[in-house]
Amino acid sequence: MSISMLVVMMVAMVAAEMYAPIVTMSITLPDGQTKELTAPESGVATLTPKDGTEFGFRPTIQDDRPR
Repeated sequence: MSISMLVVMMVAMVAAEMYAPIVTMSITLPDGQTKELTAPESGVATLTPKDGTEFGFRPTIQDDRPR
């Protein structure tokens, strides 16, 4: 294997590991307000309504291709 091929493979692996999609969610509260939250995949977005209760939302992206 040539050194240039090795470098290309290493760059591709690093780029794949750095890719972290951001998910945007619209959450409707019981009082009718809608809040827009963003979080990285498998990260947590938090929301605290007027009553002080904190809610956490953890998005998970699923591949739609069958395995």
